[in-house]
Amino acid sequence: FTATARVVDGGGKAIGGATVMLESNDGSDVRTASANANGVVSFKNLPEDTFRIRMEAPGFVSLSQMLIRSTGNVNTTYALDTATILAGTVWGVSTGRCSVFRGGQLVRVGDVQEDGSYSIRKLAAGDYVAAVLHGQRLFQSQRLSIVRGATRQVDFSSIAGSVSGIAFAANGTPLSNAI
Repeated sequence: FTATARVVDGGGKAIGGATVMLESNDGSDVRTASANANGVVSFKNLPEDTFRIRMEAPGFVSLSQMLIRSTGNVNTTYALDTATILAGTVWGVSTGRCSVFRGGQLVRVGDVQEDGSYSIRKLAAGDYVAAVLHGQRLFQSQRLSIVRGATRQVDFSSIAGSVSGIAFAANGTPLSNAI
C-alpha cells in the first residue's frame, strides 16, 4: 500500500522540507523522506503492518502518531504546532535542571547554565508545571500556560527556610507524599 502524508502548520500552510519518518511496528522497516514544497511525502510499496509516523521541521514541535492501515492506501494531513520556548533565570545557582511536566508526565528538561539561565525549546501550547532541582535543593514549582509560537519567561528563586512545590525523584518523576 502507499501512505501519503501532508505536513502543514496550524493555519494549514504547507511545511516544505519537513522530515517524515515511517517505522514499522517491529522496527524492521524504517523509511525517511523530505516533504516537497506542498508539504507532501509518499511512501510506496509498504507491507501490511502498523507503522509509527513522525514529522519534524525547524521551528515546530515534532509530531508522532500510529498509522494503521485498514483497507486501501492512507492519505492523511498532519498539523504541526509552532514551537514555543520557555526561558528564564534560576537566581542564586549556576547548575541544575529545569523540568517541565504536563498531566503528571515529564515533557522536557533543560540544563541551568553557569549564569543561571535556562531554555527549553519545542513545547506545544498548553498548561504545564515547571520546577528546578539544584543538587538536593528544590526550587518552587510554577504553573504556567504556553501560547503557540511565543517565548515564555519564567524565573525561579530559592525560598529561605523552606521548600514548597513538587518533590521529584532523580529521574524527574514527581513524588507523591514526599514532604
